[in-house]
Amino acid sequence: MTKVDSHFMKKILLFSISLLFGLSLAVWIYTNIDLRDVFLRFGFLTWGQIIVLFSLTLIKIIIWVFRWKLILKAMGFKGLPFKSLAAARLGEMALSYVTPGVYWGGEVVRVFALKKSTNVPVPQGLVSVISDRIIEIFAFGIFAFLGVFILFFQKNLLGGIFFIILGSLPLILVVLIFKLLRSNKVTSLIKFFHLDKIKFFQENGEKDNLAEKIKFVREGIIDFLQKSPKTVLSVIILSCFSFVMRAIQIVIFIRLLGEFIPFTNALLIRILTLFSGLIPIPAMLGVYEGTNILA
Repeated sequence: MTKVDSHFMKKILLFSISLLFGLSLAVWIYTNIDLRDVFLRFGFLTWGQIIVLFSLTLIKIIIWVFRWKLILKAMGFKGLPFKSLAAARLGEMALSYVTPGVYWGGEVVRVFALKKSTNVPVPQGLVSVISDRIIEIFAFGIFAFLGVFILFFQKNLLGGIFFIILGSLPLILVVLIFKLLRSNKVTSLIKFFHLDKIKFFQENGEKDNLAEKIKFVREGIIDFLQKSPKTVLSVIILSCFSFVMRAIQIVIFIRLLGEFIPFTNALLIRILTLFSGLIPIPAMLGVYEGTNILA
């Protein structure tokens, strides 16, 4: 068995183990919950209420697409059809809900869908998508610290300390990403995994290696983040607003089911569920439900 086959088999094994764990967790949760009562509560929802909940989800998706459009505009790609960007973003979401974790895995789909529908070159598409992700992670860290203020205001010191740790993790990750982008370690990693052997054919027939493309993407990300502070700030605000929209949706949804939850608690739930999406289990089977129940 070659090294490539061995590496592929390890990936399949890890994927299978995480999938089985997620399925087991989902089965355990649903066997300990009265699903009949859950579906009966859903039955009380009217079509108007369902449309309201769906509209909130739609607004959140529109925000995601609009902030990506802002990034592409700052990169010089103006006038891109919103419909094409939305289709690419939805394609990414569809794949990301299958891969381990729920926030990554579909970025390649978004990049190639963008190339197909708008002719934005793949390297520039990667710059826009990765920049979008980096800013989103940073915004998530800021949003998580909102939970710190809520818990301290509620005089929950232990919970506040826990959320300080949670909020620090995304910010630390952004710092590490920046250090990696600014260093020569990216090139070293490319050579270590022999990715520099991979060749791409350009439209003019000339060959270009992956190392050069990744160097272009790395420099493009740094250049965008340094030279477009207004766009970065706008994307951070939009990202935080999309997180808040989800908390509003939680409040409305629970209210429609005949229960009440304070908006501040809905924010805490949203922060915890966002972190649960980082757990590498395909489609977050059992994890998302368990986190929501515990929260």
